[in-house]
Amino acid sequence: MIYNRLVKKEATLAVIGLGYVGLPIALEFARKIKVVGFDINADRVDLMKQNIDPSNELVASDFEGCDISFTHKLEDLKEVQFFIVAVPTPIDQSKKPKGYASGSGQTLRYLGLPINNTFHEEFYSHKLIPVEDSAYKLQKLLKEF
Repeated sequence: MIYNRLVKKEATLAVIGLGYVGLPIALEFARKIKVVGFDINADRVDLMKQNIDPSNELVASDFEGCDISFTHKLEDLKEVQFFIVAVPTPIDQSKKPKGYASGSGQTLRYLGLPINNTFHEEFYSHKLIPVEDSAYKLQKLLKEF
């Protein structure tokens, strides 16, 4: 079971998108398990490596005691077993959320990443569970974890 492997640090979780939603999620999980924090903005990643939140919502001490590495490089995600995607929801011209077709890769295309077939297959060999904060209380999950 992936949960047991994560808790024993035999598996790694990645949080894709380290904005005002993704970074706090990544840090909270990193207090208990091994995490890779991924963002496409190398400058933001460099700041996080220095315990600086580019969104100015967290302080340096929030990074302490966390088993996390920050990256903007896709190759650093190859060994990850579980992904949480925390990127803005793509919207259409009328500002309504676009639906996700199963296996479409829409989330990754939205990130603007140059996805090659190897990464696409690797990503979709794992389970992707969409979680919206309005429908699911993430804080409760983190406390129970």
